[in-house]
Amino acid sequence: MGVASLVLGIIAIATSWKVIGIIPGILSIIFGIIALVTKKDKMGLVGIILSVVGLLSAAVIFGIGIMEGLREVQTPSGNTIVADNNQTTITEEESTFSWGELFGQSSEEEEEETGVKKNKDGKKFYVGDVVEGSNWKVTYLNKGVHINDNEFYEQKPNTKIVYIEVEVENISGSDQIVASTSFDCYADGYECDWYCNLDEDLSATLSPGRKSTGKAFFVVPDNAKEIEFEFSDDIWKDKKILFVYQE
Repeated sequence: MGVASLVLGIIAIATSWKVIGIIPGILSIIFGIIALVTKKDKMGLVGIILSVVGLLSAAVIFGIGIMEGLREVQTPSGNTIVADNNQTTITEEESTFSWGELFGQSSEEEEEETGVKKNKDGKKFYVGDVVEGSNWKVTYLNKGVHINDNEFYEQKPNTKIVYIEVEVENISGSDQIVASTSFDCYADGYECDWYCNLDEDLSATLSPGRKSTGKAFFVVPDNAKEIEFEFSDDIWKDKKILFVYQE
């Protein structure tokens, strides 16, 4: 019995990361107690110790697994909720908590009252708008045409340099990097080249609650009918804020 308890205790430790590891652990304790009571076999004591260690390890591993599983159900900005054995994916826009909605106020009424608009896929914003995304609150300050003053840059014919000027505030819980390269520009659906203007370019590393202002410059065709800027609000989730350039 002592040898059996010892072997089962070793197996319990080796398989503690699996549910099946509980069985040899329990059997090892039973056989170990019998060995100690009937024959005072010290191997039974060693088996009991090993099985207890195995069971405790299994409990810790399962506890960590449960905690990780609970993290998937997040509020207010979680992504996954499991109900009725069916998995449902919820976007951040759908799960964003709003005090206004809690008291019967629509999101449009809340935006009108606060002056801060919520970013949603496909929604476009214009000069003067204040937009709140996942990590950034962006104020669209201005836009315009920039005269090329870079002696090392040869501007192509039939093009112009346009810029977007913004104020950004880090509303996340950690430090964030923002730069003019956080923007992309599209003219009539085509991607445009970035123009370097180090004196006014947006570039900062901001801790939570901190702000910065700056511009992003792009070269677009003179005859472009629709110019839009995309700001990367969250690169990991591919969240963009879409700003429109209007003449």
